[in-house]
Amino acid sequence: MLDKESFRGQIAAQLQELSDEDVRFFAWLCAVRVLPFLGSEGNFDFWESEVTDKVKQKHLYSVLKALDTAAIGEFGAFSEAYSASKAAIPKLFAAYAASSAASASEVVTALYNNSYTTAINAAAAAAYYAVFSITTLNSSYDLKSILLQDLFKIKSRNYDFYNNITDYGSVWDNFKIAMQNSGCEYWFNWYDNLFKKGFILTEDDRAEVNIRINIPGNSVSNGAAEIARHVVELNKLGAEHFNEIRILILGEKGSGKTSLALRLKDPTHPMPNDDDSTEGVDIINWQFDVPNSQINKGIIVHIWDFAGHVITHAVHRCFMTERCLYILVVNGRTEGDHRIEYWLDQIHNYGGESPILVLINTQDNHRIDIQENTLKKIFPSILSFNQINIGLGKDDLENFRQSVMQHLLNNPLWKNQKVSMPTYLVKEVLRKRFAEEGSEYIHRDEFNRIAQDNGVGSEEIGKLLEDLRDLGICLWYDDNDMQEYSTMVLNPSWISHGIYRLINWGLNEKKHVLCKSDFAKIFWGKDKDRYPEDKANFLFRLMRKYQLAFFKDDERVFIPLLLPADCPSDDLLPSFPFGDRLRMEYRADRSLPEYTVSRLSVLHSEELIEEKSWRFGAVLRWNNTDAIVTENDLTRSITVSVKGPEQMEYITRLRNTLNGIFDEYKSNKPELNIELLIPDELKEHPDKYLIAPTDVDCFMQPINHIMANASIGQMQYTGNASLPWIDLMKTMQGYGLFVMGNLVLGNYNDYSKNMNIGFTNCSINLQGDLNFLARQFSKLNDDTIADELNATASDLDEIEKAISANVGHNSHELNETVTSLRKRGLLGRLENLYNDLCNEDSELRKKTIKIKNGIETIQKLGAHYNEVAQWIGLPQIPSPLLGNSKK
Repeated sequence: MLDKESFRGQIAAQLQELSDEDVRFFAWLCAVRVLPFLGSEGNFDFWESEVTDKVKQKHLYSVLKALDTAAIGEFGAFSEAYSASKAAIPKLFAAYAASSAASASEVVTALYNNSYTTAINAAAAAAYYAVFSITTLNSSYDLKSILLQDLFKIKSRNYDFYNNITDYGSVWDNFKIAMQNSGCEYWFNWYDNLFKKGFILTEDDRAEVNIRINIPGNSVSNGAAEIARHVVELNKLGAEHFNEIRILILGEKGSGKTSLALRLKDPTHPMPNDDDSTEGVDIINWQFDVPNSQINKGIIVHIWDFAGHVITHAVHRCFMTERCLYILVVNGRTEGDHRIEYWLDQIHNYGGESPILVLINTQDNHRIDIQENTLKKIFPSILSFNQINIGLGKDDLENFRQSVMQHLLNNPLWKNQKVSMPTYLVKEVLRKRFAEEGSEYIHRDEFNRIAQDNGVGSEEIGKLLEDLRDLGICLWYDDNDMQEYSTMVLNPSWISHGIYRLINWGLNEKKHVLCKSDFAKIFWGKDKDRYPEDKANFLFRLMRKYQLAFFKDDERVFIPLLLPADCPSDDLLPSFPFGDRLRMEYRADRSLPEYTVSRLSVLHSEELIEEKSWRFGAVLRWNNTDAIVTENDLTRSITVSVKGPEQMEYITRLRNTLNGIFDEYKSNKPELNIELLIPDELKEHPDKYLIAPTDVDCFMQPINHIMANASIGQMQYTGNASLPWIDLMKTMQGYGLFVMGNLVLGNYNDYSKNMNIGFTNCSINLQGDLNFLARQFSKLNDDTIADELNATASDLDEIEKAISANVGHNSHELNETVTSLRKRGLLGRLENLYNDLCNEDSELRKKTIKIKNGIETIQKLGAHYNEVAQWIGLPQIPSPLLGNSKK
């Protein structure tokens, strides 16, 4: 078996003699060499059979993108590849091959952050993962020797790398078949040529990689085959630089956003009046030339100046996208503005890793102290902090303006993004229609004619519309809800201005139900012709599409975020007493987007009780079952309580809705907690337990903890003196949940199958750690500890076999298996390991710390023990005893 630590250490030692660029190249080469093994069986079916082809395509592209970013040294993508490797867990070789690509990309990130040591470790990991993935297949391909030879050649500047494809045997042919069957023949040809060229990227190769990385978002979300189609189309039809980009300016009301937007375009523009507040979003077009460029046209910048009014934040998400430059404007008069993190969270949620410039408007020359380094660690896409008086700091403002221009000119979002020539030509026609001629929308038939006149075939028009939407040129709708409008293609500013105007008018009039008859009152003056009354229904339907409103009838729309901000009095709200309800809570470390409950109200509009609901709370009723959903900005939480005859079914529906909303976020998802259910016999005899209202919160437990204990029948500790331990079976049945590790599954067969897979992987990791450490102690002639470690690994192997034998059995039999393992004493040595790792004075800890990399070894051993422990009901080692454990 591959000696993980020895091999990693050998690689890391040699890497320390290389430059940053050479470390990056070696890590990339490791991942490229192992890539064919992903398709070694002639398919990519190592993902679960339930996973859709689209998801498989996304997983595959995550790996390929990680390789691309590592190839040219561009920051990012490794986290996506790690997600792909987790999805590939059912086949270990796939997981480790994907992890090799992830580690290669992580090298770039480490170097970007000036962390050479981290880069060395990631590059060594890439080599290990590559070799280990082949080891698990029992392949004769000697990748370990080849990689060591690669290192030697890189150090000696001899780039004649070994590239004999025939050594792969059937693996290479199967890789080709897998790629072709997945619509990814382009990718196979790319890597086939790369091997034949000895892994040397030409300038043309690098340019093509840049094109792939900077393809619009929707193509990326559709996966590897769609990326291939897009690149082939560019090569076939010709490509043109896409010379347009968006700047999105966000911040609180009165911070100076509009002043900045105007002065970015024209530094001499007079400052707006204090009462000139943006209602929703103003779009300013700014064009400047590209100096010393091969491109003979300037760059067109669309500056979106978003309103700061709190009520409009719910609408901002509809127009915030990735691949933009964000500028966050902070009011310098507000000392330590706590809202900075709120806005950065929102940008990250909907803008992903888009670059951010933070501008502190130092009005009255008052400079505020901001934790810049701390914020950059949390939000690495922040480019810079700038303290400027927008109104008076002429020189500082001009320097900032030039900085913005340089970011636009040098950022790959613009610099490397190309579109097909037909797309470019159609884009120019639409820009002229919308920006120069004042058109706001055209019907689909007219768009089809424009497309065909510019060389787009009828079968390609649908894809062209998607590309134009991703590029921010137009918005279009072809779902059933919009069919009667002949699928209009619209100017984005027409939609944004119209929706914001509707929201603001309703807020000012204190109306949360708008009628078609209100349309003429809302849009008057210069907006009267722009928004004729016959477009009312269209705008209302767009608001429903964006989950901002729902129809009460054909003439009226209900906008939940315009409900009163304050909740009704308690006597008007239904009660949900402890013991007779189901309750769950989503809690986040970072700010949640506001008005999540308003979106849920739209999605459950037929169940909403209007007179009892408010802006941050929804009271619902479904099949004689009541629910209340509330959001709390201070605690960053969403709470759901349900009671009634179908409470399990209803809380499941509400959980699915909220999960769907949270899945849109690019940031970490909030943690789900559920409230433990007390036994029926205690409910019948309340005198046997005393639980004060203030003690109820201790029954709200993280679902991953509950699942870990429930999977093996262990009771949950509440910490409450009256009822310290609760059997979890009633809780899991009450919420309709089956459990597996950190997943909630709908049926036991999935649970049992995935428990086997998950436990096997955790067991392999811990066995490897134990055997490695045993060898280290054998070398030190400490046979007592070595024998105990080997025996623990052997017991763990027996446990793994027993768990695997229960795939397909019911949960009761599986719990009996764990009980049997305990009776046989097979859990005893693991329990001893737990005690040794928790006791800093134990012989194991004291002696391990003295060996090379001893602290890291203890941390990793403890982390892998905890992974195993969660499956079989053993106690978890507290993280402070392990330090910063890295698996």
